[in-house]
Amino acid sequence: MTKNITAHEDTLYLDGEYTEHGQCFKAETQSILLLSSYCSKIQLSLVLVTKVCLNKGQLKNGIQVPDDCFSSIENKLDHEIPSCIRDCRLPAVCSSDQTNIYSGLCTVLRFVLKRAANMSADVGNKSKLLSLLGHRLYCLKACSEVSPRTKMCEIHMPLIVNNALSDTKRNNEIDIPEGIVLFENLMKQPVVIHNMDKRQRVLLQKLDKSIGNEPIKDSLISKKEKQVVWTKDLPQLEHVFAEGVDFSISDICIFPCVHYFLKTTNISLIKDKIPGILKWYKRMKVLPRLKTALFKCGESFLHFENDGGEKLDSHPESNGTEVIELATGENSEDKKDGKKRIEMTIRRDLPALLQKFNLYNIAVEFSKFNEDEILLEWKSFPKELHPIEGELSSLRAMRKCHQIENLAHVVKNIAKEGDRIVDFCSGGGHVGIVLAHLLPNCKIILVENKEESLDRARARISALKLNNITIYQCNLEYFRGSFEIGVALHACGVASDMVVQTCISRKASFVISPCCYGKVRNCHWINYPQSKLFRRIPVLFEESLLLGHAADKTSWNFENKHAVEGKLCMGLVDVDRMNAAKEHGYNTELYTMQPHTCSPKNNMLVGIAPAL
Repeated sequence: MTKNITAHEDTLYLDGEYTEHGQCFKAETQSILLLSSYCSKIQLSLVLVTKVCLNKGQLKNGIQVPDDCFSSIENKLDHEIPSCIRDCRLPAVCSSDQTNIYSGLCTVLRFVLKRAANMSADVGNKSKLLSLLGHRLYCLKACSEVSPRTKMCEIHMPLIVNNALSDTKRNNEIDIPEGIVLFENLMKQPVVIHNMDKRQRVLLQKLDKSIGNEPIKDSLISKKEKQVVWTKDLPQLEHVFAEGVDFSISDICIFPCVHYFLKTTNISLIKDKIPGILKWYKRMKVLPRLKTALFKCGESFLHFENDGGEKLDSHPESNGTEVIELATGENSEDKKDGKKRIEMTIRRDLPALLQKFNLYNIAVEFSKFNEDEILLEWKSFPKELHPIEGELSSLRAMRKCHQIENLAHVVKNIAKEGDRIVDFCSGGGHVGIVLAHLLPNCKIILVENKEESLDRARARISALKLNNITIYQCNLEYFRGSFEIGVALHACGVASDMVVQTCISRKASFVISPCCYGKVRNCHWINYPQSKLFRRIPVLFEESLLLGHAADKTSWNFENKHAVEGKLCMGLVDVDRMNAAKEHGYNTELYTMQPHTCSPKNNMLVGIAPAL
């Protein structure tokens, strides 16, 4: 199935791997195809990127490309697609001028849905589609490092299908994938939504009307007799869909994965372990539009024994406390020795930890620039270049100017003509846009996952007519291109370390100013402490976290006792970061940005990559 791509049209790139059984797509591709079918008409060109080698996985068929959803369809090999797409993880969307790229499952799902809604001439249909993004259109908006829901949808669930595609064997009798475990546990948790009280009172009215028709608990009868029902007395809402009580894009995202799992599993052996998922799947079957979308994708709902027995609106007697145990999980460092950890506190435990660093002669030394040497001529710049054009207050804009001056000074000194410079966690592009103006012969890349921030950046870039900037809306780990310098201004918590690790993996220099030290956490590719020096002492994970929390006890009164202590703790966290970089051959320097009053988080880490 091939149609010619129309020029000047945004293009959707999906992984189009084949197996010996025919066209069998990865989970991410299946989720986007199902959503596209649900939306009916997507004004996007589709490119299925196919690898030369054929897999020999267990997966057979699955969701296919729906007819008449895309304006054009092509199959291409990896080397035939634009380099800007090869520089990121599929799925991805590329603008016609190749200056705006959207990468990652959740980002692309949201893009496709919003594109379909905005292009719909039917106001009612537009409203229904946008409702799939939930309250304030936030559904699947947060990155997987921050949101457990996004992580489940984007990381854990796709493995169910992708492991089968890569020929990973699964024992149907005993092995329940982690994504299924997480989803089942989610369905057993109490619902928490923004308009929860209102929804609970609607449920109470329904329960009141059921008196006389069905037996209900005495406690509910007593509620009916009350003239005033307190919030604490309202009935608990049941998880109906992934996000709570409303069908959303999350349900469409995970459906292909759950569908495949149920299709290839002996349900009779595990049905008592996944009652929430089975009930969810039955609810999905009564959604006409989803049924039609699934049919257009070449699939149909599964039917189980006694499929029509249980009412979908019934309320289980279970209190939801039973949870499937995982063999391994997040924060496993808390359970390695089987001992319950006592949370460390700044008041009780920080003095001993600081003394520990003194005993091992771990010192913090800061360098600083001459303030006059780093100043930029803001008055001579186009007005759109000033941070105040990024919707900052005048005071914040002035501080942002000082912060940018420190980073830009270092980058200008180490950048060479033709270098690719990546502004990670770029926000509205305050640093990257200035660098694009100062270094017109360098290629600047903005990487950010917040839509609103990038909208502001695009407006400023357009006004300045800058032609050396490319924007990637995605998680920073989804950008996979090569570059020479990575920068980040106040990347939050673990994001700062992800930037450093990304730079090290590409053998690129880095210039970053960390933020939110207390929000560090072990994740799938960062573990604390990071350096061999700190591990030899040893510094425990809990102690790294304690340092981070103490580092956040800063204030605008820089002579305050807590601010001085916070500055020391920031330095110690950054010493760990710098030593980890040194172990990879980097020359490093720790600076205090000038003037130091530009931010309480005024540390700046510079790492010069070793010569190749």
